[in-house]
Amino acid sequence: MEECKKKEVEFELMKELEQKNTLIDNLQTASLKKELEFKENFEKFTANDSKISLKNEKIDNLEKEIGTLKASNVLLENEMEECKKKEVEFELMKELEQKNTLIDNLQTASLKKELEFKENFEKFTANDSKISLKNEKIDNLEKEIGTLKASNVLLENE
Repeated sequence: MEECKKKEVEFELMKELEQKNTLIDNLQTASLKKELEFKENFEKFTANDSKISLKNEKIDNLEKEIGTLKASNVLLENEMEECKKKEVEFELMKELEQKNTLIDNLQTASLKKELEFKENFEKFTANDSKISLKNEKIDNLEKEIGTLKASNVLLENE
């Protein structure tokens, strides 16, 4: 009986040993799976970290390009503002030149009118003077006629 108990204990120990071995195998398999999963995740993390670094570098480059373009835009806007100022200045100079030409033309016309007025005034004065002389001559002739008529009347009466 003792032999039977020994065998039974031995059998139970063997069974327990087999369960422990199965448990060890399962734990080792799980550990290997976890290790493999860790390696895969680490590789993904490393790859993602590399991708993030590349993305950050690209972001930095894009931000630099944006800064350069903004600076370029400011320069272009300043140039355009200068061009507009020069355009306005040119238009004002053109308008000023037209006004000066108009003033010159008006002054020339005014001088011509003044000269024409002087000539006409001189003619008027000369004509006025001639008229005065003619009136004076008419008066003298009328006096002479009056005198001659009176003389004729006297002579007729004699």
